[in-house]
Amino acid sequence: MLDSAKLGRFVDQVWGDTIVPTLVDYIRIPNKSPAFDPDWAAHGHMEEAVAMFERWARERLAALPGTDGKFGCLKTVHNWYKRCTLRLHDRN
Repeated sequence: MLDSAKLGRFVDQVWGDTIVPTLVDYIRIPNKSPAFDPDWAAHGHMEEAVAMFERWARERLAALPGTDGKFGCLKTVHNWYKRCTLRLHDRN
């Protein structure tokens, strides 16, 4: 049976120790829409935000029991980002 008090403490710890600090770092990245920053691709803020997400996710996934170090979902996100970047860049 699930110990809800233990789960609550775990979620509170993860939230406070990893999620909130990561969100604070993410908010510091001046990643703006191309409508507000015509040179957004050159500034590299989106790349920085995606890289931060990837690092955070890799650290969390690597800690899960039974993982084999292959993170297909991260590759999918990275490829999606690259396609979107190229499309938006071509529009400018």
